[in-house]
Amino acid sequence: MSPSPVRYHHCSERTLFSTFKHCGRMGRAIHSIAVLTTGTEREYHHYMHLFISLHENHADVALSFWSLWTFDPLTVAGLSVLFALYTRGLWLSKGRSGNLFPWWRPTLFYIGWLSLVAGAVSPIDGLSDDLFVMHMIQHMLLMMVGPPLILLGAPVVPVLRGLPDVVRYNLAIPLLQMRRVRKVLFFVVSPLVAWLFFVFTLWIWHIPSVYNNAIQNEALHLLQHFMFI
Repeated sequence: MSPSPVRYHHCSERTLFSTFKHCGRMGRAIHSIAVLTTGTEREYHHYMHLFISLHENHADVALSFWSLWTFDPLTVAGLSVLFALYTRGLWLSKGRSGNLFPWWRPTLFYIGWLSLVAGAVSPIDGLSDDLFVMHMIQHMLLMMVGPPLILLGAPVVPVLRGLPDVVRYNLAIPLLQMRRVRKVLFFVVSPLVAWLFFVFTLWIWHIPSVYNNAIQNEALHLLQHFMFI
């Protein structure tokens, strides 16, 4: 059963199917996705039905590039703090840690950080519940692109140096000097244990019941993204 006709930037359903690429910025974006990821007219029309459904689900707002950004407070705060601490730590390290931070390390860190922003805040997140291709792009950015690039940016020292002095000297450094804490950290970051954690995280969140609950529960969905990272 085909969806009922809807309007998007003065475009009817028939127009969406025939000349979708001419129906506004979002229409051109969805058209490009469909062309790149589908090979048959049936699959292309399936994307059009998904877009119409997306429009109906957001009928109370003007569907545009900016309306699809998802500024979750916890996500934005976490990404902002990470950016601020790393940048401040780099600035404080100028002139004394040149060998630790060649130009390519900060470059990779910021590319990785932007990948997390794209996956967790940008319209990729806004469309991930409606378009499977966006869902998979989001997970690739959060698991396979952002975290490895951030780690290649050697973030530990800059982030520690970026902390306020009262936090760094009274909390962070004493905590990291504790033998038990160091043992736990060395255990967690060992290659085998890290790999097992990665596989477990990927597996547990794709159990059908767990996955469905994460889709329906926003707090659980945020925990899923946090564990992916």
